[in-house]
Amino acid sequence: MSIKAQLTTTLLLSFALACSPAERPSNEDRDTGDVSVSDAKDIGSIEDEDGNGSQDDPTEDETDALEGCHYDCFGGYACREGSVYEFDYGALSCDEPGYDELVKGCTEGWLVGQCEFGCASEIPDLQSWEAHWTIACGRAEGPRLEVLPSSVRFARHAPPERAFQTLRLINVGQGPLILYEAPEYTGGVDFRIELPGADYPLTLETDQVLDINVVYAPRGAHAEQGEIVILTNDVRDPDAEDRTQAVHKVSVEANIEGPCIQADRYMLNLGSVPLGERASDSITLRNCGTQPLNVSDLVVIWNSASFSADTGSWNGSIGVNESASFLVHFTSFRAGTQLGKLLVSSDDPLQPEFAIDLVAHGAEGTCSNAVARASLSDGSVVDRQQLSAKPLQTVILDGIASRSVDGHIVSYEWEVLEKPPGANVTLGPVAGDDTLRTRQFRLTSVGTYRIGLNVVDSDGFRSCTQSVVTILVRLWNRKVQIELTWTNPADPDESDDVGSDLDLHLTKMGPGQWFMAPYDVYYNNANLGGDPIWNPESPRMEIDVTAGVGPEIISLDDLDDCQWYAVGAHYYREIFGTAYASVRIYVDSQLAFERRDMPMTTGGQFMTTGQFWDVARIHWKDGKATILAVDTSHVTSSVGQAPQVSENMSGSGLCTSQSLY
Repeated sequence: MSIKAQLTTTLLLSFALACSPAERPSNEDRDTGDVSVSDAKDIGSIEDEDGNGSQDDPTEDETDALEGCHYDCFGGYACREGSVYEFDYGALSCDEPGYDELVKGCTEGWLVGQCEFGCASEIPDLQSWEAHWTIACGRAEGPRLEVLPSSVRFARHAPPERAFQTLRLINVGQGPLILYEAPEYTGGVDFRIELPGADYPLTLETDQVLDINVVYAPRGAHAEQGEIVILTNDVRDPDAEDRTQAVHKVSVEANIEGPCIQADRYMLNLGSVPLGERASDSITLRNCGTQPLNVSDLVVIWNSASFSADTGSWNGSIGVNESASFLVHFTSFRAGTQLGKLLVSSDDPLQPEFAIDLVAHGAEGTCSNAVARASLSDGSVVDRQQLSAKPLQTVILDGIASRSVDGHIVSYEWEVLEKPPGANVTLGPVAGDDTLRTRQFRLTSVGTYRIGLNVVDSDGFRSCTQSVVTILVRLWNRKVQIELTWTNPADPDESDDVGSDLDLHLTKMGPGQWFMAPYDVYYNNANLGGDPIWNPESPRMEIDVTAGVGPEIISLDDLDDCQWYAVGAHYYREIFGTAYASVRIYVDSQLAFERRDMPMTTGGQFMTTGQFWDVARIHWKDGKATILAVDTSHVTSSVGQAPQVSENMSGSGLCTSQSLY
């Protein structure tokens, strides 16, 4: 066993080094050795960086040689939540008195540290080097509830903005964790929680997870707060009346002004990775605030030899309600569990720094091979990694082609990597398949969707490379296409078949009147065949939606020169109160006009009631469109009325074939 390894072993066994500051050797002068210890309560044999196990004391000559050495040590206790507690090397091990008090209730984590050595000795093995060490403290007996994140924060928004966060409940103890009742939200009406289907009492075994979706759908511009109440048998802080159970409360707030940072995970486990291979996974950061967020640093502060962060071309800036992803790489140099920690620094005033725990396991074996495929539910496209689709089509995701050399696939991990702005993507189950091998979702918006898949086999080997499916949602090949979407903040589930009904209208000005065929195209005059009913124009209603969020789409070809067309939206049937409507107009498949979030407060039951929004005017001349906003709304009936000739129309100087002005 080398002197360097013996010195490291002595450090680990005694925790009594009288560390003193010293000038640290440069990186060029260092060799690196890592020592990992599986259990601080029973250290057993410790391996040096060459894999040799020994607990022999240094020889007398070796001890004399160490007298000319200096060392500089630092470290702390790293809990699963990411908190770090500094400690005195001579005062702490996992079973020391005061341990629980020191780590403030953390029941699982690691003692992590680093010492840097420099020696004046002429012995080559004692020249400048550093040693990293980690000691995994044992799990506490009994059930232990861990909640990530510890509180839920949202930026304060006005309707119809929506935001979502996942609250993760994990049993990190050794005994079954019992949730006696379904977690319950209490507080302001702007929040609600969505729970997966389950019967209660619900038991979570060790490391089992329950994900709760927290939904923020503001009904005003005020701050809001509430809490999620969880009743379990984790009795570290027992109920005063029944000491067999305890209440855990998680605060939920929407009061943030300024930048705000959120991570989609606070612990990244890359699983088992074959020796000599590199595995990667992504972490997504989101700006939950009201001002742009700047991430100033992403640095692996522990075990940078094995873990690294890769930001690619991202410059660290994240706009409001936007997100950015980066990769974490792990290179498997040696067998055994490797731990690391990634520090994220930003200009979030309430959380300028936070840490993400990194875990991976080096072992003999072969990476699993993740293969994701996508099909359209109507059978028109089957088993593709890249495909084009139309709005409202349903995508079926399948990982059946994934393979393992050493075992069989036991876990499928699907992840939404990219979606169009404002789109709500829920990867739901496929009928007849109760596994995660298949998922499905509906395409509600035009744009690009990217879904990733990682798999884990029966030997614990994860896919080293994520498989990605890309779906590009395109419009039809028509000159002009108009899209109406809407949202109801009070609707608890906008993906189901119960919801408000808004209708899109396109009227040819001159002969046309709202709600009257043939010159107003809407649900009751859809012209599904696309016949030239307007002579020469051939409008048609591509999609009509009677409940939910849309989209409704009308397309138009063969436009007439010097002709004006009017665009409107009607709140036909009100459910769940105020709807917020958005209209987009595409010319040659390019977005040319957008008006978002018009409050539609009064719905009706028939064409003669309900709020009507007069949105815009489209003028056509020599293959080019000019689009002017109108943006007026009223509750009185528009049936049989001609669209108004607006001031910006008459003052535009544009030609009119219908002598409108």
